[in-house]
Amino acid sequence: MMITETLVQKAEKEYGMSWLYEDSRYALMDFITTFINDRRFFDDMDILKEASLDLIVAANMAEAHFQKPFDGWLPKSGTFGATTLRPYHVDYTTASENEWYWTSDGSSGPLAFQEWFSVETDQTEVLFIYGYFNTSLIPNTRELQFTAGGKQLPVWNIEQLFSKQDRYFLLPRTITIDINSTFKGEASVRSLSTVESMGLIGIYFSTEGRLVRQSG
Repeated sequence: MMITETLVQKAEKEYGMSWLYEDSRYALMDFITTFINDRRFFDDMDILKEASLDLIVAANMAEAHFQKPFDGWLPKSGTFGATTLRPYHVDYTTASENEWYWTSDGSSGPLAFQEWFSVETDQTEVLFIYGYFNTSLIPNTRELQFTAGGKQLPVWNIEQLFSKQDRYFLLPRTITIDINSTFKGEASVRSLSTVESMGLIGIYFSTEGRLVRQSG
């Protein structure tokens, strides 16, 4: 809890943050403690702590938008909470709303960027993206590019990922998608077409009613 409290204090100081509800702050400390403990398998704890700091800022942003207290993983009625990012949170319906995978279109040729997903958030959701995974036996994706809120982010080459036993990595910088914002992912592949089990690692903030919804 001490590490978490230090991170919350650091975010409050660096970003001049304040909370509409004192309960949000205490719930967030429990939430971040669980977030860090559940992700200790990541290689770089320093990057994870930086991601946790950004997550605190995202939760504060969501509280300001939703005008409700934050209540962690199991929010009560009248509050908002968070869950792990699911495919349908980014309108990812290529195969199934509840399964991460992507079928590329070979018509544009190898190494050309193709749209992976595209979503526009509404006024009741904030997305926080901090990682990517690809569990395909023979992955073909070579590079990724995201566009958040109309801003095109740098291209990330991910070939080094496939030399690791664990097929995931933390993004060099987290991405927070605010309410009423667009978020798009594009990918380039080595071959003309491919089907891959790949997805985003993130957190989804919303009201209780949205968090318990099984599909779109």
